[in-house]
Parts: sequence; C-alpha cells; structure tokens
Amino acid sequence: MNSAGKHAADLHMREAEDGDYPRCAEIYNDGWNFALPEQPRRIGLAEFLRETAGEKIVVALNQRTIVGYVSVWRPECFIHHLYVDPVEHGKGVGRLLLKRVFDFTSSGCVSLKCQKANQRALGFYGKCGFQATGHGGADAFGEWLELARAADTGRGACV
Repeated sequence: MNSAGKHAADLHMREAEDGDYPRCAEIYNDGWNFALPEQPRRIGLAEFLRETAGEKIVVALNQRTIVGYVSVWRPECFIHHLYVDPVEHGKGVGRLLLKRVFDFTSSGCVSLKCQKANQRALGFYGKCGFQATGHGGADAFGEWLELARAADTGRGACV
C-alpha cells in the first residue's frame, strides 16, 4: 500500500460539531492561500460561518486532528467548500471527502465551482471524474468554472 493509501486508511469522517469550526476556518485560510497566493485572503471564523451557513459539513480526522472538510449545500448537491490542510495534500483526504458527499447525496449529480487559476484543484477534480459543464463566470477573485459529476460515473478514480 502506498503512503497515500495508508494515510487514508487512518482517517475517519464525521459531521462537524461547533467546536470544529475554528479549525475548519484555519484550514480554509491556509488552503486558499496555498492554492491562490496571487489572491491572498485572511479568512477567519466569522467568514467561515457566514459562507457555510445552512450547509452540511463533514470533517476528516487523522486521529483527533481535523485535516480537511467539505461543506455541501444539500438542496442542490453543491459542494461549496472542500479544503484540505496543505500539509496533507496528496494523502487521499480530498478523495475520501468527495466519496462521503456521494454517500449522502440523493441527487444523481454533484456540482461545484472552481477558480480557473487553481490548476491543482482543477486537476484533482478531473482525476475524480468531474467535468466542466460549460458554465462559468467571474467573482472578486477571478474567473471560475462549474464542474459536475454524476453519482454513478467516474467513481473508480475517487474511491
């Protein structure tokens, strides 16, 4: 088993609890600034709470340490946030978080938006079976693409 597989086997997932939110905000801040250094931000707890209000949040833990999270707007099966501590990149955390989303979604499709400048994330989602829908736009941080994946296709790349 490679080191990513071994690490992934040590992870467990659970729904986030109130006490997890400061760590999730820290991961959001670190992950954003690692992926998009040309668009630096200072993301704190208040911003994290505002952006994830009403969303289902699942955390990935290695032992007792939260190493990543995903937040989903369930009415539309839309992944609003998926962030992994940059120290944990390449160890299977993101793939397991995506798998968890597909485990609890009732929709046939899951979608997300990704900044075009975040080439690492676009490559990751592509390897996990997500494809550009042809929709996109721009926000204060630059251009973004909408990506989607059917729940019953592309799973081999993610699990």
